Amino acid sequence: MEFGIKLANCERLPLQDGVGRMAVAAENLGYDSVWVADHVVIPKDITVDEAHKANNEFLVKQNGDALISLAFAAGMTKRVKLGTSIMVLPLRNPLLAAKMLATLDDLSGGRAILGTGIGWLAEEFERLQAPDFKKRGKVTDEWIRIMRACWTEKSPSYEGEHYSFGPIHFSPQPAKPIPIWVGGNSDAALRRAGTLGDGWLGTRVGPAELPPAIAKVKQAAEAAGRDPEKLVFAVGLEADILAPGAAKPQAGLFAPPEKGLIGTIAEITDRVGKLRDAGMHCIELRFRAARDERITTLEPTLESMQRFAEEVMPGFRG
Repeated sequence: MEFGIKLANCERLPLQDGVGRMAVAAENLGYDSVWVADHVVIPKDITVDEAHKANNEFLVKQNGDALISLAFAAGMTKRVKLGTSIMVLPLRNPLLAAKMLATLDDLSGGRAILGTGIGWLAEEFERLQAPDFKKRGKVTDEWIRIMRACWTEKSPSYEGEHYSFGPIHFSPQPAKPIPIWVGGNSDAALRRAGTLGDGWLGTRVGPAELPPAIAKVKQAAEAAGRDPEKLVFAVGLEADILAPGAAKPQAGLFAPPEKGLIGTIAEITDRVGKLRDAGMHCIELRFRAARDERITTLEPTLESMQRFAEEVMPGFRG
């Protein structure tokens, strides 16, 4: 099983710490990947759900660009994979996004992973004059096909409902295909992962929910004539190492605890084992210390990363 770290490009910590220092620490501690969140703008008139409101997330956090943050992390590391979790693909021009990802992959030595989804923030689409929010699923499907064409074809071109272009010269092209992991927990996202993706990247799902989700992805792959055994299954989870007997959060972004890795080392180890047994190949850890508005330095996050690397990860290697 592989383990990744969610960097704090869209949190409250200074970007150089939340991206650069965290990425270096992740590599030094033996993690397999680092991941970034993605919002371009946060409109002030959005309706925030209760979990985000309780965590005050959108009111005070930064929103560093996903791909520039990964490029910064790439320049400070040599080994860890570099992923988006997730990039809201229909917010961007598909050729420009394909170019930026291919360049990141080339400069980093082939370490890029595109975790992508359709987005949920209608007002963000409106501010960016992006394609119709209601059509974002079909747009995402086209954008994925366009990217694949740009990354693999000698003279890529595309004719679609939402975007068309004649033959172009596109470079750099990845030495090997950039993996595309489709994010989201909806039935549509699971179908998209199976029919178009190289894997699925779920979020905040427990071990009991994973087998039916994985089954739907594999069924979609088989229906599309694809090999389901070649797909990767990953999940992003909030993580917090608690002392024995410590109270677990009951409200906000980090609740309910059973939707994350929140508890003692023994409890977390047990849950990771259940995730592995359910079919997970990779866990993206979103440490609470990097997301808590009351914590203003990186040190608690680094301590949590070290404890997890030393006390949990060894049991799931090899």
